[in-house]
Amino acid sequence: MMTLNNEVIICFKKVVDAIMAEQALLESRFSVRVMPVPPAIREGCGFCLRLSQEDLESAVEFLKEKNIMLNDVIISEWKSK
Repeated sequence: MMTLNNEVIICFKKVVDAIMAEQALLESRFSVRVMPVPPAIREGCGFCLRLSQEDLESAVEFLKEKNIMLNDVIISEWKSK
């Protein structure tokens, strides 16, 4: 069954930043997934993190505290199972 969820993607300039962000967020119990940047967006290193819009503000603040650089935050509706 497909549902629409309000989710965001966070893009990174470097793959290493995307990996470090995923690890740090998962260790802090955020629900996050790595995915390729959608072709229509074409931002950063080609990888992004997908998370709920409710977690966005605290996740971005957390990543800034960890000195993990973001490239962009994109808010969209994603189809997921």
